[in-house]
Amino acid sequence: MRNLTSYGAFVELEEGIDGMIHVSDMSWTRKINHPSEVLKKADEVEAVVLRKWTVRISRIALGMKQLGARPVEGIDRLYKVGDVRSPARSTKLASFRRVHRLATRH
Repeated sequence: MRNLTSYGAFVELEEGIDGMIHVSDMSWTRKINHPSEVLKKADEVEAVVLRKWTVRISRIALGMKQLGARPVEGIDRLYKVGDVRSPARSTKLASFRRVHRLATRH
């Protein structure tokens, strides 16, 4: 880990080549406000290359969360259209949406 900024972590891939892990690519389930919530400057991390591009300098976008399965994978096997799920607990309310946590099937 080379450096932590408010928007991500810069990682040295090899001498002279750095990659950046954006805070949105650190966790599927947690909202990371600053990389220091999950990383320290001296940490070694595993990450996957998301994209590469060159404008004037080479840049490599990396992701940590992409190493694991997306939490919504297989959701269609658990919940079908028309299923009635109870209990459902409201976990977040915003002007444009309401988020509920559903009880899991046993």
